Amino acid sequence: MLKLAIIADDMTGLNAIASEFQRFGLRVRTFAKFMDVSRVTTLGYDVVGVDTNSRTISPDAAHAAVLSAAQTLAELSPQIIMKQTDSSLHGNVAAELCGALEATSDAQLIFAPACPSLGRITKGGVHGVQDGSKNSAQDIKKLLSDTDGITFSVAATGETLQAPQDTRQILVCDASTDYDLDLIVSEALSTGSSLFGGSVGLAKALARHLWAKQTCIRLPAFLVLGSFQNRTRTQCEVLMQTGTAELIKLSEDNGDLPAVVSQVFNALKAGRHAVLMTSTGAQTDLGKTGYPFLDDASRARIETGIRYVVRDVMAGCCDLISGMVLAGGATTAIVTRDVLPLSGFDDVSYIDDGVAAGIGLISNGGTIPFVTKAGNWGDDDVLLPSILWLQTAKAQISNLEKRSYD
Repeated sequence: MLKLAIIADDMTGLNAIASEFQRFGLRVRTFAKFMDVSRVTTLGYDVVGVDTNSRTISPDAAHAAVLSAAQTLAELSPQIIMKQTDSSLHGNVAAELCGALEATSDAQLIFAPACPSLGRITKGGVHGVQDGSKNSAQDIKKLLSDTDGITFSVAATGETLQAPQDTRQILVCDASTDYDLDLIVSEALSTGSSLFGGSVGLAKALARHLWAKQTCIRLPAFLVLGSFQNRTRTQCEVLMQTGTAELIKLSEDNGDLPAVVSQVFNALKAGRHAVLMTSTGAQTDLGKTGYPFLDDASRARIETGIRYVVRDVMAGCCDLISGMVLAGGATTAIVTRDVLPLSGFDDVSYIDDGVAAGIGLISNGGTIPFVTKAGNWGDDDVLLPSILWLQTAKAQISNLEKRSYD
């Protein structure tokens, strides 16, 4: 089943949008000219996109091009249709959004043009574009004022998204953060909307949503986040926002360690990613680097707790996990040298700067997929492709073992 169809006004924008979905494990194909629908349905893609090459033509011609493309894509019955727009709102934005809406049966198009990673946000229906030291803004309400026969309204951040009763509309959604976009996508889909407009920021949110749906049908991951770096904390928050994981805290005094192990067991048995994160009040910043510092006694207690929990989890739940994500040098050393131990890694792969993956070679002859992450490295959403890598690697290992057995 086709998960998502994209309509873009140029090939650069199309590929930029499409690549976000590939990054989260979906099979993607883009087209300069749309091909026969019957052929597309046999190719097995999760995401397809078409370039209408309409950014610099007349508004009427752009409207017609998008209308035709959307009608053709709708025949494929995608779960979601996304009309790509330039992140700076260049081109025939209003005409193309209207074309996409007119071609479908949706009552409204959710338009969320914010791209927080580029500093481009939408507030009060005004889209701000930051370019170096210069700031500019476009009032989307004025941009859409000539949309004949289609109304529009603005939804503030956190406002409930409601579909119109007796008309078709473009709903402009404020957003300042990636989390705002995640909420927009989640609420829109939960209320039956499936037609979206926006740029890379929205594509990232849609990709995270689709990632969350597919990760739940695969083996969960066990994440041990021993790093105290703020970057790791932020990455954990992004994962938790997907609703696929359970956070288990390991206190500095180690508290009731058997209870912590039970929490991890229960999360994994329920098919949820188990995230073990250490917490302490003993950290301070060290110089300009801001590198967290722990006194020797605190560090020793935390390392003891990690050893205890990981050893028990791996002894009792190893078959329930796709693999492990380890954040922090000390945490990685504890797990790979003390607990398992490993003789090394095979098929070492790049995930992101400072984030690597590989098949851990256990000294007893077993294997387990791992991702290791330096504490202050990786994009905010790096834990998501890390888990995807583990799940894919685990499936490949299982298939190889099955073929060998057969």
